[in-house]
Amino acid sequence: MLFLEILKVFINPFLEFLKFWYLEIPWHFWNLYISRISYLERSYAVRITLENLFVPLWQDYTLVGRLISFPIRVFKIFVGILVYILFTLVSLAIFILIETFPIILIYLSL
Repeated sequence: MLFLEILKVFINPFLEFLKFWYLEIPWHFWNLYISRISYLERSYAVRITLENLFVPLWQDYTLVGRLISFPIRVFKIFVGILVYILFTLVSLAIFILIETFPIILIYLSL
């Protein structure tokens, strides 16, 4: 009986660490990622720009206004998507590094 209590003292903190590291941290990281993507969407407005792709900028319905607004919007969409992809790749690399950190430490300590 005493052996089981001693075992619980050593196993419970380890299980709590695993629960925190592999369940709670990904959840918090996901929420942070979603909030940052929402911020980027408010900054770059790719969805809104896609919806208004063929609407002239500044309500300039002349031929020159239409010809100028389309490349500007396409460039803005391209840059926004590029920023989204870059942010996602960096976030994924950081997440993988964080999640593999305990395994790396165990490997290096052997």
